[in-house]
Amino acid sequence: MGCSITALITVYNQKDRIKRCIDSVLWADEILVVDSFSDDGTVDILRGYEKVKLEQREYKNAAEQKNWALERVKTKWVLILDSDEWLSREALESVKRALSSNQYDGYRMRRRTYFLGRLIRFCGWQFDYPLRLFKVCKGRFDTRRVHSDVILDGPCGKIKAPIFHETYADLDEYFRKFIRYTKLAAEDAKERKMAPSFFNLFVRPCARFIRQYFLQLGFLDGKEGLILCGLSAFSAFTKYARLLHPRKTTHLER
Repeated sequence: MGCSITALITVYNQKDRIKRCIDSVLWADEILVVDSFSDDGTVDILRGYEKVKLEQREYKNAAEQKNWALERVKTKWVLILDSDEWLSREALESVKRALSSNQYDGYRMRRRTYFLGRLIRFCGWQFDYPLRLFKVCKGRFDTRRVHSDVILDGPCGKIKAPIFHETYADLDEYFRKFIRYTKLAAEDAKERKMAPSFFNLFVRPCARFIRQYFLQLGFLDGKEGLILCGLSAFSAFTKYARLLHPRKTTHLER
């Protein structure tokens, strides 16, 4: 490829998905996996790969975990994947060309996502291009706890060949993660001085649904599109509801 590269993956309890992810990056010079003390057999799978360097560390949030891992990358370039993602063959060829050209310091890569088993083509996800490939010395994740992005100190290109992402396989999985994600999102909102106003509690979630389902053509994704847009709006509401009522009830009126 002309340049050395590490595939960096963070994982927690993904025994059914981690093999697919690792297999898609076996071409990389190094594979660094940071595990948050999985207890479902994920670690046993990882130890079966001679090429994988495994680190274990307590998870605080995605950005903090990845920035910690980036400090341990020794190659010039890094490719970031989550454990429920995998690199397509087309994307691999695009990555090789990008590294050989050395035209940019980083690249946003198209991500195509499965939700409840369906490949989502609309709902706003058609514009999903996270920054995943970059020179280690040029990028770090911002401090947001949820949906953090890479801050790149240099020019950025775009790779249209996709990373695939298998998000929630069912609603049980969605709601297991929902509690943690909305708590972290509420903490981000609090730090940005965002208030639990009528606008944020009602108008913003409704506007999100209208934008994703109608303006961004989510209705073309069938029942999964409807569920996705509805849950997205509910997630926005819950984030601000947590700001309105952040504490547990300690006593009840009689």
